[in-house]
Amino acid sequence: MTGGSPSRKRRRIHDDEGNTREYDSQSESSDIYNYANCPLTAMGDIRVLTIRKGKKGDVIECTLTTRPLDTSKRSQQLDGPTRPPVHYEALSYHWGSPGEEVAIRISTLNIAFASNFYVSPNLYAALEQLRLPDGSRTLWIDAICIDQKNTSEQNSQVSIMADIYQTATHVCVWLGPPSEDSSIALDFISRVVNLDEFDLLVTDSSAAKYWGALSSLMKRKWFSRRWVVQEIALAKRATLYCGSAEADWSDFAVAVSLFEAAETKGRVISKAIMNSSHYGHVPDFLGEIKSLGATRLVDATSNLFRKPKSGNKLERLLDLDVLISNLSVFEASRPHDVIYAVLALSKDTYMSAMVDGEIRPLKRTTATQRWPAP
Repeated sequence: MTGGSPSRKRRRIHDDEGNTREYDSQSESSDIYNYANCPLTAMGDIRVLTIRKGKKGDVIECTLTTRPLDTSKRSQQLDGPTRPPVHYEALSYHWGSPGEEVAIRISTLNIAFASNFYVSPNLYAALEQLRLPDGSRTLWIDAICIDQKNTSEQNSQVSIMADIYQTATHVCVWLGPPSEDSSIALDFISRVVNLDEFDLLVTDSSAAKYWGALSSLMKRKWFSRRWVVQEIALAKRATLYCGSAEADWSDFAVAVSLFEAAETKGRVISKAIMNSSHYGHVPDFLGEIKSLGATRLVDATSNLFRKPKSGNKLERLLDLDVLISNLSVFEASRPHDVIYAVLALSKDTYMSAMVDGEIRPLKRTTATQRWPAP
């Protein structure tokens, strides 16, 4: 926002004794984390956040450090000894609407003191849930590991976002705080993927509440973000978290595909729900399963890549124009970022259009140019 008075935000700080202090952001102290303490000194560097151990209610204390994403190439650009490879998990989540922010404490390895860093309530809930009680955990989180006030850094980091998620050992998907039936839905996934039990589940009216819970989970906002297509498709392994409940992404994707197939073939689950008193015999409680964000995401990510039998390098399968058409149903807040997301997934533009965080003009050959009419 430019011009006028800065917007006011209510912020909260949790102290070491578990007390909460709330105040106006315009009167806050100067104890705010400074990214100058942890600069990105070489092309391809990233920051990672190490969350120290703690239990629910403790102050969230973290350390921010800089590491090369690809040590075999990028670490050689710096003077001095080669830095160790970075092992980290990546967080995928929905930023949510601007509002009240909550403070965590961040320090840097060579700085003795910690400073406040303000995050959204949804991100705070994710950090609190993912923090381990008996050890540290290292994550890459865009809102923290990228200086959001530095446009040049944003562009540079967004251009390597595909590499960041592909290099991560694990992607943690935070769907948000729990709802009344979210844990029921995530626990139900293991039953859905058990094919010996599946046929009974789709016709049994007593299972209606479980299918209803799963459909509610599939409507969470995270599934509708365009960025998550890249974040999930490139992940070595991914886990869905909703409150304290969790499920493996691959199991979830299978469950969603089976759910969609059962509904496409005669809407058998909808009929079971209609016969259930749990949902008041509503005739179309589920709606169109294929139009839900989760179904679209599973469909979109199922045909983006192929992994050759030899080697670990993913082979991209879709052209840019096909991707743009397929991904148009997903939401995006910044069109500039969407360009990077689509380029990173396309087989005919991957990395060819990105140089030092900048997008250069593409040269693409149309079908008419390749095969002119006689």
